[in-house]
Amino acid sequence: MGMLERWRGFSLFQRVLLAILAAMIVGFGIAIPTVAGRKGIEYRDALLRFTQEGEVRRYTGRVDWKRTEFTVRPGGTVEYRWGDEFYGPYQVVEDPAADLMLSGRLKKGDTLQVSAQGDEVTVRLV
Repeated sequence: MGMLERWRGFSLFQRVLLAILAAMIVGFGIAIPTVAGRKGIEYRDALLRFTQEGEVRRYTGRVDWKRTEFTVRPGGTVEYRWGDEFYGPYQVVEDPAADLMLSGRLKKGDTLQVSAQGDEVTVRLV
């Protein structure tokens, strides 16, 4: 029994269902890599999409039905917009303890000793 004979044996409902299934497979096969390839950050259960204009990086999206935008300028200056409200500018400061936390060396209950002398900050795991 060939494919053409089998196709003719299907009812109209089965043909339509099979065509929809094939369209879904093709559609999702295209949509998933497209959506998964977007750059951005998760913020309050929303995806803020990444764009770059020269040295200025922007993360834009909608949070609580309001337009949200983080603007990161050279030198670590960050401005935040949520709806019609503007916040900032804020200055980003690197935290030496973050390396310990991200590397997995810092566990719950561990103590960090932080000492600062001038511009130099020393962090030790105690």
